[in-house]
Amino acid sequence: MHEILEFIKAAENGATEDSICARFPAMKKTELAGILNDLLHHNQIEIFKDGSLIYYKSVHNRTADYESLILNLISQSGANGLWLRDIKSKTNIPHNLVLKILKMLEDTRKIKSIKSVKNNRKTFVLYDVKPAEDVSGGVWFSNNDVDSIFVDKLMEVIYRFVSKPEEPFILNKIDNLVRSRTLREFIVNSGISQVDLSAEDIGILIDCLCYDGKLEKIEFEGSFVLRALRDDYMKL
Repeated sequence: MHEILEFIKAAENGATEDSICARFPAMKKTELAGILNDLLHHNQIEIFKDGSLIYYKSVHNRTADYESLILNLISQSGANGLWLRDIKSKTNIPHNLVLKILKMLEDTRKIKSIKSVKNNRKTFVLYDVKPAEDVSGGVWFSNNDVDSIFVDKLMEVIYRFVSKPEEPFILNKIDNLVRSRTLREFIVNSGISQVDLSAEDIGILIDCLCYDGKLEKIEFEGSFVLRALRDDYMKL
């Protein structure tokens, strides 16, 4: 039985009964039928048809085919990823086998899973692909929740950099105010954040500080500069 199974495994496109008989000419067809039935019963091989021909293929080989199919689909999905129902509907692979293959691909770091902030569904992307922000929530999310500690820390750093608490509040000349690009350079070079923050990411924090009445944005030379607003100034 072992030799028959190894022969079928080696046949990439499957083996027919005639090809098995040609490889093992001393074996009677009745004996071969019994072995094939036993392998089918133990789920070691499976049958598929190509026209009028019947092929026997190793279940191990079929799993490898399924793995390649799932990997290809996830690769095509790019940064948006695929969730479980999409994978099942596009492959017609049995549910339990899909779960087994996905776990194997995660364990071998070929794919990774995240919960989409849009619908809380587990979404799969290639391991080296950065998920789209509308899926992951961007740098401000950790485990699908806003990382409030990280956000508060950065907002405090931005406010302190823009403000000059040692000086009395005055309406400084625009030339002396902090420019948006200067602020981003400071944050990037300081190493405060372990993730790469884009200008858009920092802009979100600046807007939050403006809504809170702590900063003011002033348009200047096609961009804007920032001025810190003291609490005592805001009460005037």
